[in-house]
Amino acid sequence: MALKHLSLEQIDEGQLQRLIDGQSAETRDIEYKRESYGNADKDHGEYLADISSFANASGGDLIIGMNAKAGVPVAFAPLQLDADAEILRLESIARSGLQPRIFGYEARTVPVAAAFEAFKSVEVAVRTKAGFTTTDFGAPLMKKAFDPNSGPLRDKAAPPARQKARCDLFTGAFGEIRNPKGHNDPTITDALVAAEELMAAGILRRIVDNA
Repeated sequence: MALKHLSLEQIDEGQLQRLIDGQSAETRDIEYKRESYGNADKDHGEYLADISSFANASGGDLIIGMNAKAGVPVAFAPLQLDADAEILRLESIARSGLQPRIFGYEARTVPVAAAFEAFKSVEVAVRTKAGFTTTDFGAPLMKKAFDPNSGPLRDKAAPPARQKARCDLFTGAFGEIRNPKGHNDPTITDALVAAEELMAAGILRRIVDNA
């Protein structure tokens, strides 16, 4: 399931969730990126190559802020930046880096339940890296993965007290922040609270990626 049949305005969180639910793998007309492109020349080159490949075909969609495994989307990875400014930056790179200019280039932000999805992406990463199944989730998953005695993601080189602290960090964060959102409305209306929870999820994700 691609998005080419939809106008840009029709693409919302629900449509993106259908890509995840339908395990819509990358093809010539859709590509997923967990993070946006950097500012180095090689990053600009990668971005220009990605969008020009769509132009050389029949168009396509580049979705930034989506975790994918082997090209298959698994969870949202909401960007922790000024999305409008990022769109302007990428548009500027496209305008200055490609000649002739790409016809029909469009970009927009798609709001999602950011904090909920950020913690969900941490959960998916922990489950995958620990080798567990989808029957393991939430705070119990964190306790199992980071258990100081047997957890596959525990830091074996760290002192026992620090191993326990890491287990408590993940278990507590999911018990206090992630799990309540799984049973209630995950939308946060306070921008500061949303930013704080996104930063917390970002810290957890960095620890998992380095485990």
